[in-house]
Amino acid sequence: MNIWMLGDHPGIASDTMEGSMIDMSNKLNGSANIYTMDPRGCGRSTRLDCAVRTNSPLGYNMDPSQVASCAQKLESTFGNLAAFSPTSAAHDLFNLISKLSNGADTILYGMLYGALLVERVMHLAPPDVTGYVLDGPLSTTGSYYYRSNADRDAGEVADAFMERCDQDRICSSHFKNTLAATIQEIIDNFDNQADSPCFKLMSTIKVILQNASASDYLRVTNSLMLSTALYTRIPQFVYRLKRCEPQDVKVLKKFVTFVNAYDYSKSPLYSNALQGLIGYSEFWEKPTPSLATLKKRFTNSTASQGAYPELPLYCAFSKEQSKACAKYDFGKYKAQGITYKRDQYWNASVSIPNQASVLVLSSKLDMVAPHKYTQRLLQSLEGDNKKLISFDFGTGGTLSTTFVDLRSFEKDTCALEVLASYIRNNGDLASLDQSCVDKMPEFEMIPEDFNANHLMTLIDTTN
Repeated sequence: MNIWMLGDHPGIASDTMEGSMIDMSNKLNGSANIYTMDPRGCGRSTRLDCAVRTNSPLGYNMDPSQVASCAQKLESTFGNLAAFSPTSAAHDLFNLISKLSNGADTILYGMLYGALLVERVMHLAPPDVTGYVLDGPLSTTGSYYYRSNADRDAGEVADAFMERCDQDRICSSHFKNTLAATIQEIIDNFDNQADSPCFKLMSTIKVILQNASASDYLRVTNSLMLSTALYTRIPQFVYRLKRCEPQDVKVLKKFVTFVNAYDYSKSPLYSNALQGLIGYSEFWEKPTPSLATLKKRFTNSTASQGAYPELPLYCAFSKEQSKACAKYDFGKYKAQGITYKRDQYWNASVSIPNQASVLVLSSKLDMVAPHKYTQRLLQSLEGDNKKLISFDFGTGGTLSTTFVDLRSFEKDTCALEVLASYIRNNGDLASLDQSCVDKMPEFEMIPEDFNANHLMTLIDTTN
């Protein structure tokens, strides 16, 4: 048996999958060959790189003013940049499967962007592949994910999360109004409280935004906390931020220190040029919404990812002739843009190959890959040999976030158990063991065994 594991964002090399590959190898007792691949443009393949600085304190995005020189270099070196598209990567993977399978069956697993690569391979229908696994898929088929709409999507997931507090006896008892109403009240008033020690604290937090208001920093911070490790901290965080007494400030300082200490640096194998190329070619609305529209999506949400500042960079990469981009000069250069034309597989339904099945994994609280898009992707797959398994929590894919114990992250996740069963049964959905799904812990906004003094204390996550 051969397994290919692909993830998780454009521009990210295969080294991010190595931990999951080791976990899977151990789970299968070393009985399968497990492969991964650096897509063209990143990792140890030919790099799509301009050696330019970024304009973010966290090192995420290229400075728009440097895109013109980067575009000239890439055009003279590579020509048509469609050679670095997910479809080109899918053809590479198709060829590798045919060379390395040795007649054995193959199962493909992809997380987030890796799931898009797996979906594109499905269009090519390699005969040796008996199973396709799409985990938290970022797809361009059906009603699909757009990075430009990420703030509105994040707000919907945040709303769904906060509604759980209203239904939770312990959580709801600590808020005069709902959790959502309390967060919104804090956001509405935050920028008028410059003398508040909590305002000053939130103004120092390091997130992707630059020169933004404290309330905007708070929105992005809320989105960062919508992860399996921090779910139960959110009500406590909001409670202390609302009260903002001296003991609260002390605890919140620890939290800000924890967030600011997080290492956001990318692997040296990462390519921000490739991330922009694929992100803006595949996952951005065309023509782009205006800055006002993008900012409104951000401010209308209590938890947002901060996509709106990317508009100048999108305009620089795409050279789009639109009203929204006309306000910027970054795209006025002679070289071709750092983009490519969407191909025939973009928004094209795929037929499940006769010899194969499709397993789709998704979390209902996944802010990175919203569950609603996964459901629509499943509907678009032509064929009956498919199955969706949905988890109540987890974000950024399920393989590393669907823990069976929310107080201990050392045990195997349920998604890993399900995937291992799928592989052992060579993609036979009828034999799939998904019993761990029924054993998943009931989602608790605040664990009931916390005592009254501990209830609203942010656990010192630095320990």
